[in-house]
Amino acid sequence: QVSDMKQRLLGFRRQLGRVFDDDLGTAQWYNIADWVIVFMIILSSVEIFMATFEWPGPVARILDFVNDITLWFFVAEVSLRIWAAPEQSRRYRGFTGRIKYCCTFYGFIDFISTYPFIIQFFVPLPLTALKILRTARIIRVLRITRYAKSFNLLSDTIKEKRNELIVSMQFLVVITFIL
Repeated sequence: QVSDMKQRLLGFRRQLGRVFDDDLGTAQWYNIADWVIVFMIILSSVEIFMATFEWPGPVARILDFVNDITLWFFVAEVSLRIWAAPEQSRRYRGFTGRIKYCCTFYGFIDFISTYPFIIQFFVPLPLTALKILRTARIIRVLRITRYAKSFNLLSDTIKEKRNELIVSMQFLVVITFIL
């Protein structure tokens, strides 16, 4: 019975691995999940923008509700994404593999745009820290780059031309100091 449960969990993780393939162009039903994630990112971004203004009580409560809903949605989504990371690549197996996943560009954006905000629910924070957390939520917008092919192309190009870019940056730093 334990083995059966383990097999079902592994099957569920494999399905999540396909759900989190980040390809909006596939014809799979999994794209619904991708589009829901994109919608939630946009909804969260609109809420962040609107929360920068003073609103009367009912509107402020709605914005807080939207913030809480999107936060917990992203906590669940990112947690499942980290758990299913071994389905994306063998190098993400085990605890250290998942840490490696969290250190990738998208893994880091996922982690930093979600988990620090949970602290406010468990630890009383000063008003300044809460304001910093609320403004730092804009990092969630970077999560949408996962679904844009142009950003993937840019990322691949940077990886491919990394050495040339380092030399160029060093040259610019030297020229800047000389000038």
